[in-house]
Amino acid sequence: MPKPAAAKRPKVKSPFALHPAVTPRSNPSTARARALALSPDGALLLVVDDGRARFFDTRTGEPALQGTALDGREAEHVAWSPRGDAVALLRREERSASVTLGDLPSGAVRREVCLQEFGTFSHGGPGSTAAVMAFGGDGATLWARSVPDIFKRDSFVWRVDVASGE
Repeated sequence: MPKPAAAKRPKVKSPFALHPAVTPRSNPSTARARALALSPDGALLLVVDDGRARFFDTRTGEPALQGTALDGREAEHVAWSPRGDAVALLRREERSASVTLGDLPSGAVRREVCLQEFGTFSHGGPGSTAAVMAFGGDGATLWARSVPDIFKRDSFVWRVDVASGE
């Protein structure tokens, strides 16, 4: 009895193959990238690079929004609003944190908010991460979390009204 013909397997692409729209030139050059947020439309990337916020065009990998008040500001964590019209940059200070809320695409600083007794961040165990900041669905509220005492398991979640800074 003849063997049935084996079904032809589709040619498998390499798992490392790039999307056709991505070229090596579109990879941003960073020194010590630590945190990042992608704009809702995918056109801009906000990276915390060596402690500073930097914007990149995702199509070319070139720096964007250079010379604006947000570019190069100190930051440890970043978040992008769902509408794409604002970003939040968070930097820790001694026993507090400072959040810079900025408008886009102008790059102007909207306001600075101080979170007293902020503490530190908990990233979870090895292999897991936890968000530090996130905007609410309508972009009107920013949520930030901290662990005031790393020896206790309690954490705080801060709610910041974006319009007033309260």
